[in-house]
Amino acid sequence: MKIVIKSDKTNLSMPVPMNMAAFAIKKIPDTVLERFRAKLPAEYAKALCKENLIFIFETCRPELEKFKGLEVVNARKEDGTLVSIVL
Repeated sequence: MKIVIKSDKTNLSMPVPMNMAAFAIKKIPDTVLERFRAKLPAEYAKALCKENLIFIFETCRPELEKFKGLEVVNARKEDGTLVSIVL
């Protein structure tokens, strides 16, 4: 799996073995999540946290392992910020 986060202040590209993905999610900078939360409606912004991302990953992991190479997240903002997760 590969996690990519690019913005004007952050350029992070991490190849991550599937069994270490929860650890990698914990290392996503809080400022990146805060910037994404700022653009979401309040009821959805509350749900965007590392704990929820880890829970979703662990719940879906058996199925995700079947789709190696699939890009499961591709989020782009108008300012060029990118978050991409490829299995």
